[in-house]
Amino acid sequence: PVTSVVTEAFFNGIKNQAGGGCEGKNFYTRSAFLEAANKYSGFAHGGSEVEGKREIAAFFAHVTHETGRT
Repeated sequence: PVTSVVTEAFFNGIKNQAGGGCEGKNFYTRSAFLEAANKYSGFAHGGSEVEGKREIAAFFAHVTHETGRT
C-alpha cells in the first residue's frame, strides 16, 4: 500500500529539499497526500508491488521536476 512506501520520513525527506522560500513547503502534508491518493483507487495498486512502487516514484519524480528540484 501507498502508506508503507510513503512513510513520514520519506515524505519529509522530499519536502525538506524545498528551499526556505517555497510557499508550499509547510502547506503540503503526508496526510493530505495520502488522503488525495486514496481518492484514486488505482494509484499504485495495479499490477505487482514493484509496479506500485515505480508509480509512486514516478509521481514524486514528476513533482520534484515540475517544482524545479532535480
